Amino acid sequence: MFGFQVVQNAWSLGQDPYRPLHELAVAMNTIEKNYIEQSNIETMVHNGIHGMVGGLDSHSKYLGPKEFSKLKGAADGWRVGIGIEINMDKTIIHVVPRSPAAVGGLVVGDQLKKIDGDTVKNISIKQVNQKLSGERGAKVSIQVVRDGKSLTYDIIRDEVQQDHTEVLLIEDGYLYLRLEKFTRGSVKQLQKKVREITSEEIKGIILDLRENPGGLIDEGIALADYFLSEGLLIELVERDGVVNEQHYAKAQKSDNVSAKLVIVINQNSASASELAAGALQVHNRAILVGTPSYGKGSMQKVYEFEGKSALKLTVANYRLSNGVVLTPTSPLQPDVKVEGRLDDPKADLIRKLKTLDIDSKTQKWLLQRASLLKSTTKSVAIPRNELITDRITNDPQLKTAWNLLTTKD
Repeated sequence: MFGFQVVQNAWSLGQDPYRPLHELAVAMNTIEKNYIEQSNIETMVHNGIHGMVGGLDSHSKYLGPKEFSKLKGAADGWRVGIGIEINMDKTIIHVVPRSPAAVGGLVVGDQLKKIDGDTVKNISIKQVNQKLSGERGAKVSIQVVRDGKSLTYDIIRDEVQQDHTEVLLIEDGYLYLRLEKFTRGSVKQLQKKVREITSEEIKGIILDLRENPGGLIDEGIALADYFLSEGLLIELVERDGVVNEQHYAKAQKSDNVSAKLVIVINQNSASASELAAGALQVHNRAILVGTPSYGKGSMQKVYEFEGKSALKLTVANYRLSNGVVLTPTSPLQPDVKVEGRLDDPKADLIRKLKTLDIDSKTQKWLLQRASLLKSTTKSVAIPRNELITDRITNDPQLKTAWNLLTTKD
């Protein structure tokens, strides 16, 4: 009732804030009557909302029914696809157990070549994942190369439960933790894996938040809380500087507050991941290694419409306890800056081959083949394999994190 009266008063004063909607209605009517093709009113309305939101900021977005359904599934750790993870070379480095890919016959090491007849050679990992996703129950044709042979598999897309956590024992007392994305329950899953992998005292932890785009902010807060027993983590600042929420660390039996902690971040660490890392950095609980983060300290709220579409709207900023709000121009800064790329992998390979204790004939053959590989002057991403010791040896960011972790203060 109060809101209605406010609008009535504005209209009576000739200050109707929605007067421009008349022009929008006229434009839609003109398009419907005169455009060369028959127009759909619902489509025009959706396009109009897209336009309105597009002029706000890069994180606010109008979500159609399909997009909104995918968003809800992603928050729970589910997605429709086949259940594989690939590296920059389009090689499968992980197959989700019991996923369509696993059932269909794909294995780690397969080199992805074509999806539904289209080559994947010159497209990004994101574009590959878009091609692999689709309607549940729809078939997708996957061509791979395995042991030099070309194989084709027809796989039926289905919902895949994604496990975005990884816990590995580096050596006694030292763990590697990786969190790809903050989905519902991901931090509890991480803690469970830590308990399962060791009952010994944990001396040090490498927490890998690279390429983590964020997700549920509550999970990011839970991650920071896991490593702290007290102190302000972040606060929520709404319009006009109003502080709506403050989140503090709480002492719990499951807390891991004594182990030395090194966090690895990069330019794709965003939102919940950089807020968690930032909160731990501010409290001097962790050393940050890598490159500056993405810079997203804003909160989006989702407003669902009756037609199953939704509006994702920026409604507040998250502020660290030192008063900093992360933005693209002011992202989270690592304590130790280390690029996470290989400058010349061909040269590295040749150097390694020369050190191998093998017969000279085999070594000569390997060196000849390596010399035929294409050289590159550009840095390339480091592929991730199953052996954490190999990752630390070949990944400059992980190597630095390990050295910091094992060096006595």
